[in-house]
Order: sequence, then structure tokens, then C-alpha cells
Amino acid sequence: MKFFKTILILSCFHLHGISLFPQYDSLIFKIASNPLLKDYNLRKICADKTGKLWFATDKGVISYDGNDITLFKHEEGDSTTLNVSSSGRLYLDDSNNLYVFTIPGQEYLNTVTGKVTHLYIQLREEDKSKISFPYAFSQPFIDDDASIWMGMYNVGFIHYSRKTKQTTYYTSANNLSFRASSVYAIERDMRNKNVLWLATNDGIYSFNKIDKTINRSFRCSNPKDSTGFDKEITGIDEGIDTIWFVTPNSGMGCYDKRTGIYTMFPYRDKKGGLHKLLNIIFFQRKNADEYYVSEDDKLPGTFNTKTHKYYFTAEVNDKLPAIQLRHFITDSSENVWSLIFYQLYLAKHTANQLKTFKLPPSKTVNNLENVFKTAVWDSRNKCYYVAFDTRNEVFVLDTNMRLMHTLPIEQKYSVISNELARSVQVGTGTLQKIISNAEKEINAFDMALDEDGRLWLCGSSLWVYDIGSKKIVVPKINPAINFKQLRFQNFIFRKANIYLQPSNPSSKAIYVINSKQLSCDSILLPAEVLKDTSGRNQADKIIDIIQVDKKEEFAYFCYNRTVFQFNLLTKTARKIITETEQEKPFQHFFNMCWYLLDDMNNLWVASLSGIKIYETKNLNLIKQIPFEKDVYPIQLCNINDQGVVCVLNSAGVLLIDYIHNRQYKFGLSDGLISVFNSGITCVNNQLFIGAVDYLHTIALSTIINNRPARKCYLSRIQIFNQPVKTDSLPAFLHSLTLKHNQNFITLTFSSTEYDQPERLEYRYKMEGINKTWVYANYLDRAIHYNNLKPGNYFFYADVKNADGQWSADGVRLSIIIQPAWWQTDVFIFLLAFTIIAAVTLFVQWRITSVRKQEQLKAKYQKELLELEAKALRAQMNPHFIFNCMNSIKSLIQKNENEKAILYLTTFSKLIRIVFQNSDKRDISLHDELETCRLYVQLESMRFGDKFSYAFNINESIDLKSVKVPALIIQPFIENAIWHGIMLKSDSGMLTVTIDATDHTIYCIIDDDGIGREVARQNSFKSESSMHESKGVRLTQARLNLDNLLNEKKANLEIIDKLDENNMPGGTTVILNFNEY
Repeated sequence: MKFFKTILILSCFHLHGISLFPQYDSLIFKIASNPLLKDYNLRKICADKTGKLWFATDKGVISYDGNDITLFKHEEGDSTTLNVSSSGRLYLDDSNNLYVFTIPGQEYLNTVTGKVTHLYIQLREEDKSKISFPYAFSQPFIDDDASIWMGMYNVGFIHYSRKTKQTTYYTSANNLSFRASSVYAIERDMRNKNVLWLATNDGIYSFNKIDKTINRSFRCSNPKDSTGFDKEITGIDEGIDTIWFVTPNSGMGCYDKRTGIYTMFPYRDKKGGLHKLLNIIFFQRKNADEYYVSEDDKLPGTFNTKTHKYYFTAEVNDKLPAIQLRHFITDSSENVWSLIFYQLYLAKHTANQLKTFKLPPSKTVNNLENVFKTAVWDSRNKCYYVAFDTRNEVFVLDTNMRLMHTLPIEQKYSVISNELARSVQVGTGTLQKIISNAEKEINAFDMALDEDGRLWLCGSSLWVYDIGSKKIVVPKINPAINFKQLRFQNFIFRKANIYLQPSNPSSKAIYVINSKQLSCDSILLPAEVLKDTSGRNQADKIIDIIQVDKKEEFAYFCYNRTVFQFNLLTKTARKIITETEQEKPFQHFFNMCWYLLDDMNNLWVASLSGIKIYETKNLNLIKQIPFEKDVYPIQLCNINDQGVVCVLNSAGVLLIDYIHNRQYKFGLSDGLISVFNSGITCVNNQLFIGAVDYLHTIALSTIINNRPARKCYLSRIQIFNQPVKTDSLPAFLHSLTLKHNQNFITLTFSSTEYDQPERLEYRYKMEGINKTWVYANYLDRAIHYNNLKPGNYFFYADVKNADGQWSADGVRLSIIIQPAWWQTDVFIFLLAFTIIAAVTLFVQWRITSVRKQEQLKAKYQKELLELEAKALRAQMNPHFIFNCMNSIKSLIQKNENEKAILYLTTFSKLIRIVFQNSDKRDISLHDELETCRLYVQLESMRFGDKFSYAFNINESIDLKSVKVPALIIQPFIENAIWHGIMLKSDSGMLTVTIDATDHTIYCIIDDDGIGREVARQNSFKSESSMHESKGVRLTQARLNLDNLLNEKKANLEIIDKLDENNMPGGTTVILNFNEY
């Protein structure tokens, strides 16, 4: 522990120059940290309602939010940009629009759209020679109708109407009551909006806009304070009844509008002498009672309208050899922005900042003293008591944190004898035996007020403030206690009782002291606590601090590394948690609170990994708060009735608002000198943070309640790394429509933060691209999206507020990527329709083509069959004729002339019928049967008794009306004779039957020959078999073709007959025609 204290002293040795008595009106100017600002000469500055800063520069107008810079400059060919890039003055109206003054003229910049409108205010020729200043006009006043009133140097003032673009001049030449030549400022009367007040080189005038009258009533109340410079009014601030004004050399003045009398308040030096050279050129109201004022070669100071005193205590941390102040303004937080040597400087308002104090040196040479422990607010005496370890005094501070006096601490300890320690029994417990020699070192660990308002301290002893001696003395406790050996780390006040927990390893009890009776009692720790073997805790202690609930039912303490809940009524204990042993960066002080009770009676237990919160009835874990990486706790402090727990940690301070679930961080960037702090407490809305030899204080409301919600917005939109022009600036854009080839987008978001922009945390998400939130920091705010497909996207971005919650006012941008013409729904529909139509036409064409091919093929097959039929007939005719001629020859040789003549007559009939039907495809069934009958007669005459035949014809059939293919039956009769009957050893029978059933005609050719199977096996079947097979195939093909062409249903059926021995017994051929 001593080693750590030494480290703290070495880390804080540079604090000896900090005064205990801070200068509350002092301004410390620091240059703005953004290096991009150094590229511009900053000439004028103003702040809009959103908190952004606007500058007139040598390169144009820029806006700055602490993160990004946006430049508005002249662009050739674009009439919505500035006439020239260089600008010298700029002013904001109540609608947040900007009026820019350039050498060529005046321009109006819409801060929402970023577009510029040129104001065509023309100077009269007779006035141009009077104006020597580069800018013809002074500060403008923007009226409700957006018309402009502006003063002119050496001329007077004008009125310009933006609607009519007309300029009206008001000068001394056209108004005898107006003797001023220059008007420096114009403001409207707070009671009568038709009256304007003019700050001129001839005092203050009033102007009535209705009747155009100008009046002057301006005289000094105290002539001895008046000088010749009183009438040179360069600036005014109009109030209800008064107008505060400044003059070049006489300082501040106050003008009574009702009487026309003014009073000057010249600057007087510390000796009371008159200082006549106070050339105030800038002034701005600080608050209701103060103004910031400044000369051009000095930093801003303050003027108090109540005391009429000036305070010039501002400094620049860069220690500039000289000051050239170009301009300054104050923002809504009373911070001061100044342009010094064309660069931006900021002085933060001290009332909202951390105050640091260096303690006065001690009379001793102990380097380990002055370690801050705690502070107490005395509401009766309106003062603070501040305690430091090993210091023999308590510091008393007033409400402004100024040292009033100190209260000395008595170096004396109460000791009891061995016999008394062994014999005393108090209340329900036993006072422990404690014997020790008093030591000279004073350790003060804790401090509090009892219910009577008396101040108590505990540590190496127990002290109470004695009003009579005005000292902090050791009380006479009954029985007496050796506090030095007990070393009470803290105490808890509950009504008249004071609960103390010794850290001495030999102590095994909780002590209760009655603050009224100064009596003491002890409560022994139960056996289940004393048996704990979890090991020493974070400060190598066995017993740590004590916490007691408000009802005095339970006490909480840490024994070794185990936190217990101790029932003060039943004297039983319950184990809550045992922390595992971990490597700690350094050992802590004795009063490092690792557990406490909040306002809801929940127990907070802190470890190196985070905080665990338990409800105290059933000791259930209800919440965990993890710490950031490499951050570990040092002390916890509950702010009573605020719902806030302070966590002093290795990164600074973490304030946890457990009622609203918010967190606030406070660290080195907020003004903490070091993170090696030893104690933290909060009383009377003042947060105290301290370590060795110094103390920080800041109002708690400054951290928690005085931080407005942040807004996240887009600061830049780029397409292929080039800025995209839109109808409004990115911060005000809600939707963005892009072409299909504008799909490489860079979106940069930001939030206004000048003090610590690097601490801002962001998150963003693009619906359709990012499934979850992506978290970013100050350096990762430019987000790139490549090759976005056509469609609708929504981009969201938020910034985290100071309380740890995400801001509700963030980026909500709809992005529409338009498809190319070939990606549109119409094109896709037309393309699909075209493809379907093309496929349909192709299929139809293909079907038609196939049908034509099939029809052509059928035609060719028909012709082929007809040719084959003709060829068959042609083949049959010579063969048949040859056989017939041989038969006639044989009959003539046998002198059977009558038979020969009959044969020849029948043959001639057959030949005539065949020739008649040779070119016909279809013939009547009558002709077909006649041909078959003549053919059978000829074969019968030729072979004699070899076979007999019979034609059985149904006489009801009209044979001449039935059409059949020519020679369709004859081949089957020929096959029956030649391949069936003629091969039999005996005679055979041929029967041809024509019958009809159900509109179907049947032609049956039946023989009792050898059958087809035996005929195929005949030894001389070669040629005749082939002839038979070909004739049958040809007949079948002719029937199929006839069915196709004539839509008929003719069929062919061949039946092989068997005899009673199951042997082949002939053939039956059945032809049916659906013609009847």
C-alpha cells in the first residue's frame, strides 16, 4: 500500500501549481483540435440553432461540427453557389439561414439546401466614393418579412426587400433629423416591432418603419464620465427598457429608452484610476448580468451589469506573443469561441467544468499524507468537510469550494485495561480483548454527521467534533476502546447507532456505538463466517468494510474474499458470493468500497470483471454490469435519493443511473488529472474525486442532467468518391434516388461534438445489406457500399448519448437504385412475352413443318404403295397370262377345242376386267368379286378335280355401292390355291364368303390346304414363299393407307386352322370393311 501511495505522489507531483482558490471568471482558450481548420483563414464565426459553427474564410463559407468540415464555394457555371469563394462576414437569421458578405455583394445561403441566392443590392454612384471600408454594410437586421435592414459606413442605412428587390436609402441628406453618417448596428424594439434602434456615430436613434420618422434623444447622466467618444456607438444589445452599448474607447454604457439618458461605465484599473483606452469592438451577452467584451488585441473579458466592473482574466494555453482577435461568440452552453490569428480557439465555461484544487502544504514532512478519503455536506452551516488520510486536520470549504478554515484532529487514543476488556459484557455481544500502544500517525478513513449534526471520523481512532474546543477529539466511550488496533475502515449511521467493522485480523465482532449515550456494544461473528478459508481479499485484509440497511435488520461485510449477509437479529449469516483470486494491477487503499446498498436496498458487489447486483431478500442475482477491457473498480459510492451509483475505476469515473438504465463516463478527457484516484463521494449534488495532494469537484447535474441528447446525421454523400448534388444538404436528406450505374456509395455520418469527438460511439445498418447493427467509432464514420443492386434500401445510423443510450434522432435515409432499362419490370415482361411468343411461333412452325413433312411422307408412301400395287399387278398379269397361255396350248394339243375356247373366253373376260381397273385405286366389291370368280374358274379349269370352290354372297348386300381397293381379295385366293390346296396330296376346297353385320362387311377366304406353317417348310418354297409374304405385306399396307386417306377402318385377320389331331388344316383370311 505504501508503494502505491508513493506512485500516486510521483504521478501527481506536477499539481503543486494548482491554486486552492479558482478564478471562476477566467477563460482558458485552447486551439481547436481539428487539423483541417488550419487550411483556412477564419475571419468571422457564428453558431446556428443545431450547434454547428459557420465561418467566413478566404476559400468560401464552411460549416464545422467538431468532426467534419463542409465547404461552400464558388463553382463555375453554377448560379446556386457563391459569386466568389472569399467571404468576410456572415450572419444567421432566426430561421437558421445565412447571409454572406463578399466584396462583390451580399448573398443568402439556405443552410438546409445549401443553395445560394444572390441579393442584388446596388450602391448608388454618389455613395461609392464615401466608402473606404471593403464592405459597404454593417451588421444586418433580418425582419419578419425576410427584408433586410443594414447600416452603411459614411452613408446611413438602407432597407432591401427580397420580394421586390428594391433598395430604399435613409441618409442625413434626405432627413434633417438624422445627423449620423454611419450606422453600425440595428435592432428591433422588444415592445413595438415597428420601431428599430440604430447604433450610429452620433449616438442612438429610433426609427419608425410605419411613418419613416427618425428620432434622437441621447444625453449623458454623468458628464464627468463622458468623453468625445460616447456618441460612437459600435454595438447595442436591446432590452425591455434599456439598451446596453459599447463605444470605441469609453467602454460599456447603458441607455434608458424612456428618458433618453445614458450612463457610461469606464474601465478603472485596480487602483481606481480611469483607464480611457478600452477600445471594445466585440461584445456579447454572457448571462442576465454579464457581457463578454473584447478589444482586438486582447482576449475577451467580462463586464458585470450589477457591479459595473470589468474582469480580464482570460489566457491562451499556447502562450502567444501577441493577440489578434478577429471575432468571438458564445454558444448555448456559455462556451466562448474566438478567432485568434485566423484560427479557432475555445474557452469552456468554467461553471460546467471540473475544478481542481491543490491542498496547502502540511507542517510535517510525511510524503504519504493528503490521500483523499471523503467529504460531508453540513446543511446547517452551509459548508463542506473534506478528510484526507494521515492529515491531522479536516478542511472546511464554502459553497464555492473556497477554503474557510481547518478543524484540527486530536492525536489521542482510548485504551482499556486487560482486566476491563476481559470482564465487560455489553448488550448481546462480548467486547473483545484489545491492548495496544498508541501511535502518533492519524488515519482518517471515513467521516459522517450524526442525526444531531455532529461530525464524526473513524480510522486509527474514533473522533467527534467538540463545539467548545472547536477541535475533533476522541470521545469517551463506555467502555473504552483501543481504536488504533481495531482500525475501523468505515462506519454506518442508523438513527443513534454507529455500526463499525474492525479490519484487525484478530477482531471477530461488529461494534455498535450509541452516539447519544456514547455506549458501546459488540456482536460476535457466527462460526460459519469465521470458518471461511477463501483467502485474503484485495487489500490483504481479512475483514473489509461494513454496510447496514436502513431498517437495521441486515449487515453486509466481506470476510476474506467472501461477502456475507449477517442478520443482526438472529445473529446468523448467509454467504452471497466468493470472489476468485485474480491478479490486480495494484493494491488498494483501506477504504476501497467493493460492495454497497443502493436506494432500492439491492446489494452491489464489484470485482475485476464487473458488478453483480443482488436482491437482499432471497439473495438472487438480478443484474450484471460488465466492465470494459482493462478497466477495474477502485471504489463504489451510492448517491442517496438520486438512483445513481458512482464507480471509481482505473479509467476515471462511471456513473450508473440504475433507475433510468443510463451510464455516464468521466475521465481524463473531461479534466481529470490522473486515473490514480483514491476516493469518491457525492454530497449536495457535488461530486468529489481525489487522490494524493489534490481534489476534484464538479456538479453532478453537469454530468447527468446537463448533457442534451445528441443527433446523428449525414455529413457527406459520395458516388464513386465524388460528392453527389441533391436538393438539400445530406443532414436534411430523407430519400436519395440514384441511377443503376451510381451503385458505389459512400455515406459519412457525424454528430456535433467539439470537446471530445473521438469518444463518440456510432452504429449503422443498411437494410438488405447488414443483418445486424454495425458499430463504429470516430475514425470509421465513412461507410462504403459497392455494387448495390437495383432496389430499395434503408440506411440507419445512430450516435450514443452521454448517458449510454442510443439517440432517437438519427439518420433515416431511403435509397432507391433505379434499374437500367433492361432491368425494369416492363422490359423483363416484354422480354418474357417475346421469348414466349417466339417459342410459341417456333413450336407452331415446327408442328406445321412436321405435319407437312408427314403429309408429304404419306403422299410419297401412297404413291409408292400405288406403284407397288401396279407393279404387283404388272407382275401378276404376265405370270398369270403365261400360265393361262400354257393351259390353252395344252388343250389345243390335246384336241380339246371346246375346252380351249371356253378357257380362252373366260381368260379374255378376266384380262378385260383387270385392264379396266388397272388405273383405279378403288373399285366396287362387285367388280372385285367378279375378278376373283373368273380367276378361280380359270384355275379350276386348269387343275381339274384338284380343288373345288364356292362363293357364298349375302344377297342383301349392295356390292356395287361398296368400294374396296382393287385386287385386295385376289392375292389371298391365289395364296389359298397355290400355297395351301395345290400342295395337298388330295383335293381341296376353297370358299369365299361375303356377309355383313352391324354395318361391317366381312370377306372370308377359307381353304383346307396344308396351312401356312407347313407351306413355309416346303422344300420348294423359296420363291413362292417370298411372293406370298410380299403380297400379304403389300395388302396390309394398302389397307392402312386406305384407312388413313379415306378415314376407313378396314382390318385384316389371318387364322391358322387345326384339325382334330391338332395338325394344320388350312387357313382362314378375314377382311372387314366398315362401309355398310
